Amino acid sequence: MAVRHDKMGEQLSTDWDFDEDENSGQPQNKGGGLRAQLEQALKDNKELRGKLDAAEKNLRKEAVTRVISGKGYKPKLAKLIPADVEPTDEGITKWLDEYGDLFGVDNMKEQQEQQQQTDTASAEDDGANSEFAQQLAAMGRTTAGAQPPVKQEDILKRLQDPSLEKKALLEMIAAQGGGYGSG
Repeated sequence: MAVRHDKMGEQLSTDWDFDEDENSGQPQNKGGGLRAQLEQALKDNKELRGKLDAAEKNLRKEAVTRVISGKGYKPKLAKLIPADVEPTDEGITKWLDEYGDLFGVDNMKEQQEQQQQTDTASAEDDGANSEFAQQLAAMGRTTAGAQPPVKQEDILKRLQDPSLEKKALLEMIAAQGGGYGSG
C-alpha cells in the first residue's frame, strides 16, 4: 500500500498498490486468450451468417420460382420479383397484380386464358369431330356395297364387253361382295 501524508503530517492510506498479485507470483494473464477466443467466435459467426444468408436466398429463389411456374409463367420472371416481396402465392400474386403490367404479365395471363379457351373449344371440337367420324363410319358400313357412279359406269362397260369370259364375270361379282347362283 502506498502511504501519503496530509498537511499535518499524518499518514493517509488512500492509494492502493496493485503490484502484488493474489496468484502468489504467477504471471498475470491480461485476457489475451479470451481475446483470441472472442476473435475466433466472431470470425465463425460471420462465416455462419454468410452461409445462412446464402441458404435463405436459395430457398427464397426456389420458392418464388415454384410459385411463378405454378402460375404458368416462365421461371425467369422470378428474377424480377423484389426481395421484399413475400415468397408465398399470396405475396407474389399481389405483386404481379400491382406491377405485372410493366413486364407484360397481364398479356401473358390473357394469352394463357385465350389458350385455355382455345384448348376447351378444341376439346369440344374434338368431341364433335369424333361424333362426326362415327357417323361417317356408320354411313360407310351402311353403304359398303354401294358403288359411286364412276365405278358403276366402269362395271357396266366391262359387263357389256362381248369378250368378257365367265371366269372374269364371276371374279367381278365376288370382288363386289356378291354371290352367284348355280348355273
